[in-house]
Amino acid sequence: MSVATFRQLYIEFFEQRTAAKVTKGTLAIYGYTLIPFCHWADEQGLDPAKINRQDVGSYIQILSKSDRKKATVDLHGRNIRAMIRFGELEGLCPSVNFHGLLPRPPKKKQIVARSTDVEKLLAHCTLLRDRAVILAMFESGIRRRECSNLNWCDLDFTPQDVLRIRVKSGKGDKDRVTFAANRAKAALTAYQATIPHGNEDPVFLGRFERRLGIQGIDRIYKKYSRLAGIKITPHAMRRGFAVEHRDMSIWDLQRLMGHASVETTRLYVQTDEDDLLDSYRAHLTA
Repeated sequence: MSVATFRQLYIEFFEQRTAAKVTKGTLAIYGYTLIPFCHWADEQGLDPAKINRQDVGSYIQILSKSDRKKATVDLHGRNIRAMIRFGELEGLCPSVNFHGLLPRPPKKKQIVARSTDVEKLLAHCTLLRDRAVILAMFESGIRRRECSNLNWCDLDFTPQDVLRIRVKSGKGDKDRVTFAANRAKAALTAYQATIPHGNEDPVFLGRFERRLGIQGIDRIYKKYSRLAGIKITPHAMRRGFAVEHRDMSIWDLQRLMGHASVETTRLYVQTDEDDLLDSYRAHLTA
């Protein structure tokens, strides 16, 4: 088996990633970053079977000299590396050393919502829907798309101490179950009483009584972040859920969050300096 052009290599790579059920968004990013590289490589007459570090470096230099940010250049480079490594495993490309090729941008500190942050948001919450969105996401760790997709039949209010949430077709088209505490349960119950709530009806409604979309969820967090004088995003809530539950089994937390790899879950629960300080203070002896 061999490929004569990088365009053919890209098609092989794309089909493999599609079969692995990566998200549509990830596939779109592959197209955005890899198709221009494949056009360039084919125009240069490069052979996938003979690609080398210097060839890739030349393309990275072209990107670096453009008006693209370092993070964008890094994204292009990492996806080129992924495609070439796929080619290497398939016997289509040689091994290429990427070390030092990519202009790594400085790491940004990830925003993590703490319980105190949630209270600041809720202090400005006058709408039952918005209160229910905030508490449901913080207490269950669901993604904003999963929150948007919830129907009332996905919520089980029968357990006395928790709300059981069935997450249908989460990231990677994988269903799972997660839970929220009684505070979210109470907020959802109060909100439910104010809207139509048949089994197949959306839980969260936006304008014209249509399903609240991810942009609507983003607007909720922007609104209350502005009012509270802090910056909290939907993803910060998910990270906050992970940190709040980091004492539980990492394997159980992985299942609740719907991560394909436990290593991803470990990244979510990594402690920063503030966490270390809180932990130290909690164990101070008199």
